[in-house]
Amino acid sequence: MKNKKIIFNCKYSFVLCMATVSLLNGQTRYSIPEELKQGSVVGNLARDLGLIVSDLGKRK
Repeated sequence: MKNKKIIFNCKYSFVLCMATVSLLNGQTRYSIPEELKQGSVVGNLARDLGLIVSDLGKRK
């Protein structure tokens, strides 16, 4: 009985972990027109991720 409970807990923990990982995984995509001049700014990744640029240097 104890082994079945341990196996159930392991399976439940694994499923919960995989569900959490899939929720946290994400991508940021930008659409770039072909006619855009070389050197043009496409997007502000720091702003899109909600980062404060002045604080990035303070992080370790």
